[in-house]
Amino acid sequence: MIGHSNGGMLAVRHVVDHPQTPALVLLSAHGGGRAMVPGASKAGLLAGDRLDEITAQAMYPKFIARIESLRAQGIDITSLTNIYASEPDTLYVDACCHVNQRGYDRMAEAIGTHIVQMQKGPREAAP
Repeated sequence: MIGHSNGGMLAVRHVVDHPQTPALVLLSAHGGGRAMVPGASKAGLLAGDRLDEITAQAMYPKFIARIESLRAQGIDITSLTNIYASEPDTLYVDACCHVNQRGYDRMAEAIGTHIVQMQKGPREAAP
């Protein structure tokens, strides 16, 4: 589905109504700018209520690459990105990045451990 100008907004509506549509291309669609995707999602279009989740998934590889780049420059970084990987229970309270009290407790413990390690001296980079 390809939509231009007002046709872009009509194309978005079509894709929402027909989720089997394999692709959507918008060319100068109305409602552009930084507020377009959040606004359209809030209205039930585009990402709908999954905007935070989809944005996080898109940014994760860039985030990991940046961590590795900084480590390669000798900057001491402790990444908590996999802190909940072995956790059997769901700690997230939304599709983005907010956790329950148990999640915050695990995070505080990891940060405290890092501070203690820093006080002991240099360490090996953790994954």
